[in-house]
Amino acid sequence: MSIFELIKNTWNLTVDKEKIYDRLLPFMAIYVLTSIYGFVYYVFFLEGGILEKIFKSRGLTFYPVVEALITLFLAASLISVLLAILIGVFYSFDVPGKSSIDNVFIEGFRRLFPFLLVFLFNIFIVILGLLFFIIPGIYLSIRYSQSLSVLVLENKRGFSALSKSKKLTEGCFWSLTFKYLILICLMAVFYYVIFSVSKLNTGFISLLVPLFGIPFSMVFPLAYQFNIYRQLSQKA
Repeated sequence: MSIFELIKNTWNLTVDKEKIYDRLLPFMAIYVLTSIYGFVYYVFFLEGGILEKIFKSRGLTFYPVVEALITLFLAASLISVLLAILIGVFYSFDVPGKSSIDNVFIEGFRRLFPFLLVFLFNIFIVILGLLFFIIPGIYLSIRYSQSLSVLVLENKRGFSALSKSKKLTEGCFWSLTFKYLILICLMAVFYYVIFSVSKLNTGFISLLVPLFGIPFSMVFPLAYQFNIYRQLSQKA
């Protein structure tokens, strides 16, 4: 599959009429929820916020601890939901027919814990490789780039997912590196356009573009990765 075919197939998968709304809506909800969290944090927890004033008025001195715990909880909950959506949407690419939003969340949360284990182990391996100059880290990141796809779509866990990724990417290092570099360039241009438009102060449009653009920018890389995985699986 050429890079042009890969981009075309990714675009078609991203804008699939049967599934596009069920894939975009969860990310749109996360975008809105993050904005609400940011507003609440600004009002209640920033220096001079409502919560700090309440603590000071009552002579309580453990406000920093409370702020840290609440901030940690909010961040952890947002990250967990976002990861579950990413997993669920990626899983939906492999499910024929129309998928539901409920199914996206159910499948996402069902795979969240094993996903985190493989994800963290991947990060550890790549960082270890980067410590020995940069090239080993890049090499390892490419060789294990399919492990999370294997976990989600084939339900292989831990070292089985890592081992399958090494098998799928054998002899494909340079072609995969090129394809991921193309994806990085595409997303850099896309994000540049989104944030440029959002800063134009054109009222409703400056709010609408990020609301749809950012969720779309999350689905497109997932579809891109799915097509890469599917191509490697068919060749294996």
